[in-house]
Amino acid sequence: MGAIAPFALFFALSALATTVGPSPSAGPPAASAVAPGASAQAPAPPSTAPAPPSTALAPPTRTEQWMKGLRSLRTHMSDAMGSGAPATVTAASLRSAARKLSRCSADLAALGPPPGQLRQVYRQASRACGHFEHGAASYAAAARAFSTSYAANAPGARFPRLLNRGDAAVNRGATLIAVATANGSFIQTPG
Repeated sequence: MGAIAPFALFFALSALATTVGPSPSAGPPAASAVAPGASAQAPAPPSTAPAPPSTALAPPTRTEQWMKGLRSLRTHMSDAMGSGAPATVTAASLRSAARKLSRCSADLAALGPPPGQLRQVYRQASRACGHFEHGAASYAAAARAFSTSYAANAPGARFPRLLNRGDAAVNRGATLIAVATANGSFIQTPG
């Protein structure tokens, strides 16, 4: 056994030397072998890193796209109502809110027809838009009735009635679109 070990070691080293040596695709010759007058460039290291796994996501489904649009519509309607912080009501702010809220049905229609499983969600969102647009009409009328006189703003006067009617309609719309968005999220979530 003692005489076989040196031969086995010799063959193992020679086999290793032939597999580690340069191969035909090893790249350009070393800089010392470059012809005189030619510029010597360092060879680029071979890329041994494995390619990263594909991170491409599957394209969104029609249901996902429609729900994303509905969430965007909900955000636009919330933005039209303001931040919730106390603000001074002016005729201009009422007209601006009315203009934004009155776009609800058109923006909902721009999403296209809902996928089959979202038809009920669409009906809820459509009802919400009806309330937003009713609120928009009340806000537009309140903007026309706006006055800084005490009598015009006294309880029971036209301006506060229109403002309250608009607020109530917008609040119902906000609740309905929130419910529609939540229901759609449950439907969209895979089992």
